[in-house]
Amino acid sequence: MGNGIEASGDGQTKIGGYNNNEMNFVTGNGRAGVVVSQFTGPFGNTPAKNVTIARNAIAINGGLGIDLVNASLSDPYPSGVTTNDCFDADDGANGYQNFPELFAPVINGNGTVSIPTTFRSVPASQFTIDYYQSPSADPSTYGEGSNYIGSVNVQTDGNGFAGWTFTSANPVIPSQLSFTATATDLFGNTSEFSCSAGVCTTGTFQQALENPEVTCIEPIVVTIDSDENDPNTADGFCDVDTSNTGLQCSLRAAIQEANARNGFDVINFDITGGGVRTIQPMTALPTITERVMINGTTQ
Repeated sequence: MGNGIEASGDGQTKIGGYNNNEMNFVTGNGRAGVVVSQFTGPFGNTPAKNVTIARNAIAINGGLGIDLVNASLSDPYPSGVTTNDCFDADDGANGYQNFPELFAPVINGNGTVSIPTTFRSVPASQFTIDYYQSPSADPSTYGEGSNYIGSVNVQTDGNGFAGWTFTSANPVIPSQLSFTATATDLFGNTSEFSCSAGVCTTGTFQQALENPEVTCIEPIVVTIDSDENDPNTADGFCDVDTSNTGLQCSLRAAIQEANARNGFDVINFDITGGGVRTIQPMTALPTITERVMINGTTQ
């Protein structure tokens, strides 16, 4: 037996929805429940994007409940858990959207459940987090989701972090105490299911809130509001004036430095002085040739 539902190619796709008559039962498949595929082959490489998967009953499948797959002719099958990455900077099926991290659930006296949750993704962005319960966790510990129990809308801060406690509106089914969640961005890209609540997290929820930042990319920091070039992008530093101590980094120089580096970069701002700081380029800024996030919320 194969996958339950497969989504490939470019375009807006919705599997399920938030109305009662829109849900699907995706169960008993030999492989994954829902596959969102980026196929690499002789006829192109088009990752499926904007595939929204919401409020379905996904359970008892041979593979993951939701699998974001980088498939190829030699390996066309579901690939297993796609791990979260820094700032959600990777690209592929549904943008390889990061999933939430769920701490140990608490069953309240009225039968509802409270689930402390943290989430790291694109900074200063909005997401819908959907919660599910199942009789037991998937063998991978990620997913599945037999019953939808509620949603919250959240926004990440300038470091791409958000933390909250979800409480279900209604009592949960006492025999289904494995809880998972998905994240969907404003473009409709839904993540894989999270790890079952309390299984993969370390430390306490309070510790996660007190120390939310994970430094996984050393940012390029704009420190001046003038418009000089970086005289030496090969040295690995954004500095328009090497004759003085410290780094004097303009926005122009920061973009030049990001273009000179391989892979994804982040440009932050820390321009000294009070009030609103205005950058007025004398000419057009350099064309961006590498993946970069310019995070104006850091000033």
